[in-house]
Order: sequence, then C-alpha cells, then structure tokens
Amino acid sequence: MDVQPDLDMRILSKPHCISAVKSAIEAMALAMGMKENDGADTALAVHEALANVIKHGYGNKPDQPIQIRVSYQTYQGRKAIQVVIEDESNQINLNEIKSRSLEEVRPGGLGVHIIQRIMDQVEYSHRGTGSGLRLTISKFIDPHPPRE
Repeated sequence: MDVQPDLDMRILSKPHCISAVKSAIEAMALAMGMKENDGADTALAVHEALANVIKHGYGNKPDQPIQIRVSYQTYQGRKAIQVVIEDESNQINLNEIKSRSLEEVRPGGLGVHIIQRIMDQVEYSHRGTGSGLRLTISKFIDPHPPRE
C-alpha cells in the first residue's frame, strides 16, 4: 500500500480479537463522515474477512498474525474508506475464493458473498512474499457519484 494508513493494527488469529477490530473500523468510518449504516456494513465486511482468515487461512490456529490497515482515500473524486487485510497463510489460487451457492440453505459459507455485496471495491491478491493473501476493500463515504 503506497499511502500511510490512518489506522494500523496487528492482531493474532484469535476470534475474540475480531470484535475489537470491528469496533475500531466502525468508529473510524463514522469519524471519516460515513453514514452509520455504511460504517456498520464496512465493519461487518471486515468481521467476515477476519473470520475467513482465521478459519480458512489459518485453520483456527490462534497464534498467527493478521495486519489490518485503514485509510481515507479518494477514488475518481469520491471519498472512501479503504481497509487492507494481510495474512501469512498458505497461498491459494485466487479463483478458489468464492461464495457458496445462495440456494444451499445452511449456516456459514457466505462471508465472501457478504463482503462483495457490501463493499464498493473488493480485490484479493497474493502478498508477493511467498506466503499470505491481501484483501483490499473499499466503501465510498458518499454512495452517490458527484453531479457534474
């Protein structure tokens, strides 16, 4: 990431750490001027992403690192909050990251769908270090493009 983050957190892959991150993301989104429901949605997307890292990336091992960086960005003249989540899990084929079918009724398995539905931009990439993934998600603070 080429921009200095406004908030930079490192947690271990323990489920109880997700709540602290979720609260911080929601508070930061509101401080950046995001509407309350959009801030809650952004925090939910981060929650889902962290839960996926812990469960799928690290196999529920509680001592693995996760880095979360939050920045205030401008894309195409629109203000946005950007969250970058990095882990050191085994690299996988990025095409394998997908939601299960919505017709399949059962608990779980919808984190990727929720993230893609809530956020305005979603990008999965390899970290380039031989291990780990990077998820970059962005949500516009003003959901409507500026009028010309």
